[in-house]
Amino acid sequence: MYIKYIFSLLILFIHTFIQGQTFCLNFSNAELDKNELTFDISMSGSNPFKLGSSNLQFGFNAELLSNPVIISHNFTASYAAPTITTPLTNQASLNIHLLLPSNGINIPTSYTTLARVKFTTMNNATMANLVWSYNGGTTQTVVFNDPQPATQVFATVNNTICLQPSNILLPLHLLDFKTTTNTESIDLEWWTDREDGVSHFEILRSTDGHSFKNITKIVALGNSGRSNYQYSDQEVIKGIEYYYKLKIVDFDGYEEFSSIKRARINQNQSHIYVYPNPVGKNMNINISSDFDEPFNFTLFDSKGSVILNRSVQKSSIVNSNDLHTGIYF
Repeated sequence: MYIKYIFSLLILFIHTFIQGQTFCLNFSNAELDKNELTFDISMSGSNPFKLGSSNLQFGFNAELLSNPVIISHNFTASYAAPTITTPLTNQASLNIHLLLPSNGINIPTSYTTLARVKFTTMNNATMANLVWSYNGGTTQTVVFNDPQPATQVFATVNNTICLQPSNILLPLHLLDFKTTTNTESIDLEWWTDREDGVSHFEILRSTDGHSFKNITKIVALGNSGRSNYQYSDQEVIKGIEYYYKLKIVDFDGYEEFSSIKRARINQNQSHIYVYPNPVGKNMNINISSDFDEPFNFTLFDSKGSVILNRSVQKSSIVNSNDLHTGIYF
């Protein structure tokens, strides 16, 4: 009698767990590289469970996306290689077949990545329109757990949270990014195309090309056409080479980086030419400088004595006929 009572409680517990077990699906980590969109398909459970054979079906914008393929997955050798098919127009299905029962992968309560999928983008695509296809588990997205016999698992009732759609805004096209130097600043300029969904730009700067720091944030204009941005970095030291790159951040948190650009403002230099030297009867001093303001120059003889001290402009010629023959510095 006691054993039967314990067995009945165990059956009741298993039944309650199965009835209460639900799953959630998610699209995440979207990236655009040239004409390819890649993203992760992830799953979580209301309680941890082992994943059995399942079909995960979702809709997509077929006018902008095509040719879905799996580029990586986290299924073990207990499964057949997963496939992705397009059973209907605007529909794709990730197909999972468990070969060895009781050896399915664990689905925790936090999202775990099942596979990474790639689409080819067409016609300057800007919206992926990814949405899970779920009608209660009768067709389309159907999920089973691994215990034998396998039992169907249903989506959480609040599908707006647990079957998360993703109107992925495909990242912008960075047309050009360049730096130019002025006497007191390094100017950055870049051009973009198709920046719908871009939140902002961060300008990152480094003095070694490896460790970058954010020096400013610029809000994106959000244009669907071409846009132009400019920034003048005036917190620079002459003679030091700086490295710059752009960090492009979408509203969904996706980040992309530009190539690295280098720039350096040369230090102000002055050149003084004394001729003829050694000096005979006459001496000419030709002075050229990058300084805008007048400055002083001093002429010494070979013994270190000050012979001449004058204030001159950035470009001057000084003539002197009253010097003794000798060498001057």
